[in-house]
Amino acid sequence: MNKKELLVRCFQPLSWLNRIIPKRKEQIFFYSNLRFSDNARALYEYMVEQGYHRRYRIVLSLNTYDEYKDNAPKGVKVVGNKLGILYFLRSKYAFYSFGKYPIYPGKGQCVVNLWHGMPLKKIGNLEAGCEKVNYNYFSYVLATSKLFAGIMPKVFGCTEDQVMCLGQPRCDWLFKKGSNLRKICHGAKKMIVWLPTFRDLGDDYEQKGMFLEMLENGGMERLNDYVKALDAFILIKIHPLQKITKPYEYTYSNIVILREEEVKDISLYEILSVSDALITDYSSVYFDYLLVDRPIGFTVDDQKMYEKIRGYIFENPSIYMPGQQIHNMIELKNFIRNASQGPDLYRSQRHKINDLVNEFKDGDFCKQVLTAFHIT
Repeated sequence: MNKKELLVRCFQPLSWLNRIIPKRKEQIFFYSNLRFSDNARALYEYMVEQGYHRRYRIVLSLNTYDEYKDNAPKGVKVVGNKLGILYFLRSKYAFYSFGKYPIYPGKGQCVVNLWHGMPLKKIGNLEAGCEKVNYNYFSYVLATSKLFAGIMPKVFGCTEDQVMCLGQPRCDWLFKKGSNLRKICHGAKKMIVWLPTFRDLGDDYEQKGMFLEMLENGGMERLNDYVKALDAFILIKIHPLQKITKPYEYTYSNIVILREEEVKDISLYEILSVSDALITDYSSVYFDYLLVDRPIGFTVDDQKMYEKIRGYIFENPSIYMPGQQIHNMIELKNFIRNASQGPDLYRSQRHKINDLVNEFKDGDFCKQVLTAFHIT
């Protein structure tokens, strides 16, 4: 029995207790075991901005509670995840994006799995070796369209009735106005954000992807010169779980490489809101970026290797990638040039895929979620 299986077994009595413990109708619980970010944080911040903490008691259960406990507004309680169990058992509503308590929802309790993006790569029960894992410790899970509403039950082992078609709270950040984050570009006309997805490299360095390749053979210096000549700027954000063991230099004039700890106080989606284009690979972030209708480039140089190791939800993922597919440095430069100067060759394809993956397109998703669960 591994540690996760032992943990689930230890939590089994709490599911029984959760059925009989009365819930506080005015108490809303948020949980995260990977910092406080993504959909859960977006929804919480919206509730505070709109004054919900004056009508409800909001509890944040975080593995990084020390960062929040001294600055929480009145009406918000911040605790660690061990103590958080007690508050979860008494809460009428509970939301999470990362991690969860393996406790079944109690009578009259609404536990919402906000998750952190619609899948392109295999996750949950669709991932090899995880077919029998129980992920269904929630009342409802979000899906952004009918396409994903048919996929999420297969991912989480839940029923179709548990899937709610709603926009993701984090996508409200894409529509924020007045951000001064463009100052990071040092006056460059175009800002491109590059988000490589997580790769579990282990000892096998075959599966690197273009970004990691460039770190090793000097390609970053040459790319910087090219980007500078176009009066553009690239911000590369490392995936929070990615470990890069080899040292790299990141003091380029027109390229910045940021790790998770360097942007912990900034929402990645706020950065995306002021960007002019996105480079990614197999990350779900591009489904969200379709909402702002800007160019997207896909580094797919290791697509076959990634399919072999991880796999994709769709039989042919390329059909769902409405943008230039990038296999080498020449194609990367072509995308950067087109994103900086035009033409925008894939706009009609983006609109087609956006209609498939995003049923709601106009923002105000936090309000939509709260209304759906009768939190007013």
